[in-house]
Amino acid sequence: MMGVHSCLSLPACCCCPMVNNLLLRRRIVTRGHGRARAPYVLINTIGGTYGVYEDYVEFLKKNFNLTTMKEFLENKNHLSEKIKAIYMWWYKPAANQELLHSLPNLKVIATSGTGVDHLDLKLISSFGVKVANTPFAVSNATADLGMALVLASARRLVEDCQTAVSPNTEHFATD
Repeated sequence: MMGVHSCLSLPACCCCPMVNNLLLRRRIVTRGHGRARAPYVLINTIGGTYGVYEDYVEFLKKNFNLTTMKEFLENKNHLSEKIKAIYMWWYKPAANQELLHSLPNLKVIATSGTGVDHLDLKLISSFGVKVANTPFAVSNATADLGMALVLASARRLVEDCQTAVSPNTEHFATD
């Protein structure tokens, strides 16, 4: 895929593979004179349906200056030059042309998921921005769940569980 960089062997240093992906990219976004500065990362919000999980925020704040979309829109002139990365959570903030134009020093967009269909890769790469995702982050868990559902279905587990806990059950069939 054009412009997509996947990190398949991330160290398990935290609970979110996407955070590891951002940390790996940190060397891209912390270049500067003298002492390395924590890069500014744009996120949609913290908590709620479309926000970064509150459990991740403390870890992220140790390594990055987090800026919510609301803060960015309120201080666009001050923050637009500082933001080096976007951390997308639930496809937000949307990486459209308007946002990309307003972030002249943007280096990477990291999306917390396997797909990149929600991104216009041609548009993003035309700004010289890299895209990172985690294509195999949930492969094992998905396979495990799939096998569990197949076994539960074949052995009629849900139906039998409902029968077992029903107050109307007096005996169990042996067939």
